[in-house]
Amino acid sequence: MKILEKIKQAKKVHILGVAGQEGRAVFDYLLSLDIDIVGHVSVKQEDFKNTFASFADAYSEEETRNMTEKFLSSGKMVFGDDYAKGIKAGDIVIAPQAYRRLALNASIIEMREKQEITLIQAIELAFEITNSKTIGVAGTAGKSTATALIGNILQTAGVPFYFSGNDRDNKWDFFALEALPKNGYALFEISHRHLMDLKQSPHIAVLTSLFPHHLDDAGGSYENYIKIETSIYRFQTEKDIAIINRSLFEDETIKKTEEIRGKLLTYGGDILEAEYNGRFAKIALSDFKLPGKHNIQNALGAMYAGLVAGLPVSAVEDGIKNFNGLKYRQEFIGEYNGVKIINDGKSSDPLTVVEAVKAIPNIVALIVGGIREGFLEGDFLPLGETVIKYGVKKVLVFGSSKKEIVNDLAATGVSAELCLDLQDAVIKAKALAKTGETIVFSPGCQSFDEFKDYRHKASTFNSLVQQIFSSIDS
Repeated sequence: MKILEKIKQAKKVHILGVAGQEGRAVFDYLLSLDIDIVGHVSVKQEDFKNTFASFADAYSEEETRNMTEKFLSSGKMVFGDDYAKGIKAGDIVIAPQAYRRLALNASIIEMREKQEITLIQAIELAFEITNSKTIGVAGTAGKSTATALIGNILQTAGVPFYFSGNDRDNKWDFFALEALPKNGYALFEISHRHLMDLKQSPHIAVLTSLFPHHLDDAGGSYENYIKIETSIYRFQTEKDIAIINRSLFEDETIKKTEEIRGKLLTYGGDILEAEYNGRFAKIALSDFKLPGKHNIQNALGAMYAGLVAGLPVSAVEDGIKNFNGLKYRQEFIGEYNGVKIINDGKSSDPLTVVEAVKAIPNIVALIVGGIREGFLEGDFLPLGETVIKYGVKKVLVFGSSKKEIVNDLAATGVSAELCLDLQDAVIKAKALAKTGETIVFSPGCQSFDEFKDYRHKASTFNSLVQQIFSSIDS
């Protein structure tokens, strides 16, 4: 039985995290159907409006206000201490991707493990609602950029498409998804937390990169993490195609864990050139605006996806050429007295910092830090080696994991400097920088020790730069 039919036949359907992007999209959609639903929100009712608005980056103020009033007037929501109450055997629960990480959901997870309830992730419902072809992008790093590149190609081609990402700037809208015509494409950025439950694969699957990350979600095992990420293509049919960075299979752990199937399309190399079924797309590197070999690989994956989707070669090429990059991904935010400032604040893993160091020349100060969940000794060794190789003059470290990071870097011969906080790091970076040099903020850690999320941390960095560099003529 299909998911939507199960939902329609259920006695009660509970939707978790209605204030968030995925939960609100599901709740809004199911409100339009004759289904007995309950929306669960962890905050008190009087705090709902503010919480709802904090996740509404992709919505106008009017849209947020109307949706808030619609939800509150529905009479189908529970708040605060009543969160997760009333869920019993036989019910269906629809959850957002991060539901496992909330202690409030412990009882729900236990019921699911005992098979007392049916738990569905919002993305599973999204896959079913659309009548169009689907494109999904997964990977440890690069998936946001690769997904955005594919979206730009689709837009350039004038093809109707729907896009849902892992960022609050990207709106989830099940009505738009349902209305998408068959000749369109539903494009999804798919996290490892989606893949832990998802038993479907997109028609076109792109796997950007793999390295140890979020191992706490995989029982501490890199092998388990590999199995989770590669499930992006595990449920494909023979009519579907997977696009995989072939350099991944130089990793011995990946080779031992994951079989390379003959149907998998691979990509790699140093030039922007892709071929599929006799059609070629080629981009001069000088026409591609993003720095770093990792972004070349992201672009190649997007080019292959465009060719596999049957889009015009000219749209594939132009969609890559006119793409300017993502916010907080090696983003140039200004130049002060000849000193360039780069905000790579979306970086949450030390290996993404490595890629930033490789891509950005003349780094005088590299600012890293935050909290590294499940920190393992040696996590920052590759960064230390890269810092030395590429001549970074100073590494400034802040946050809860700063001592562990400094110790790791010291093992490679890098003498990093401890900072009181992010503000102190920016002040120290300013004192070091001279004309022609670059300051790079690339945390390589999660944000939850001091900040709400990476957006909060990255926007705080921008504010600090404006404040601290305000005395310098721009």
